[in-house]
Amino acid sequence: MIWSSGFSPLFTGVRKYSLRMEKGRTVMLVEEVFEGWLLGVMKKKLPDCETLFGTYVVDLRNALK
Repeated sequence: MIWSSGFSPLFTGVRKYSLRMEKGRTVMLVEEVFEGWLLGVMKKKLPDCETLFGTYVVDLRNALK
């Protein structure tokens, strides 16, 4: 699944979610890429997404139990 937003070429963000099997377990991969002319300014305003991604993973794990 891919989510994207922004106004190219000023600033865009693309978040890619994928699932894969690894040793009999499902692994969730999250990749986020930001780019554009305003990235230097916007970078300081972006939230720490590590906590948000961790919440997604915990919620997904709990939903699949």
